[in-house]
Amino acid sequence: MTLERTLFFVKDYIEPEMANVILDYRDYLLIKRGARFIKTNRFIFHLSTEQYKEFYQPIRKEFPEIHELMCNDFGESQYPIVGDILEGDFEIDGRGLINTVRYVLGHRIIEQAEPWTIRGKFGRYKQNGKGWRTVAHASTRDQVERDIELFRKWGVIR
Repeated sequence: MTLERTLFFVKDYIEPEMANVILDYRDYLLIKRGARFIKTNRFIFHLSTEQYKEFYQPIRKEFPEIHELMCNDFGESQYPIVGDILEGDFEIDGRGLINTVRYVLGHRIIEQAEPWTIRGKFGRYKQNGKGWRTVAHASTRDQVERDIELFRKWGVIR
């Protein structure tokens, strides 16, 4: 098994109290499945619109409309993002930390998310009366190092 780490955060249109409920539920789901992990670099931070645009840049080329929708209202929220970096070296059902976290997060299309997953349980929110948004982000294997480096660059984590 290899030590993995991933970035996870609850998005900034979720009230901080609810964000903590979602993080606790994530931990419950991981521990219930036998995951052994540590949480490092807990953060509460207001990302600007420009930071959101840079963060979600990888999807811009393939999905320009979604990128625009996702970034237009971000950074204008009254709430911060709340999250942390998780580290662990376990395997459950053939999944390491990154894929286990993404599994309990649930499908990005809410209607396809299992009801027990984070996205299935907490659904989605309509932001500023515009587009529907999922409640949380978990980095993919191919984006995690980039995501963490951006958060370091912006001073969100050390």
